[in-house]
Amino acid sequence: MTHQLPAGYEDIQPYADTWALATFSQRQSQRLASSMEDITAFYQAMMPRFDEVLTHLNRFDLNELPAAEQTLMHMSLSLAQIGPCVALWRAPDQENAFDAERMEAILDD
Repeated sequence: MTHQLPAGYEDIQPYADTWALATFSQRQSQRLASSMEDITAFYQAMMPRFDEVLTHLNRFDLNELPAAEQTLMHMSLSLAQIGPCVALWRAPDQENAFDAERMEAILDD
């Protein structure tokens, strides 16, 4: 599967196929299956551009995003989901917490 990003986001394109995931459950599974090195690389690529990404996405109606912007939105949601891994836990999952693999999304994006 090849997810395309809008022009100007070529630097984060290598992460699109891994992190442009439509649902919470998909993002959760990817986070838990990823190494901390891979999670950190994605985080470090996206964070410096995040304000710009949000400004770009805010120009569109959320319910009518073009495909490239939908990819960017999904990557942004992945960033939000992996943020605590890098900023707080320094691991794909929080140690001594409820087993994330047992969590089930009731309404999945």
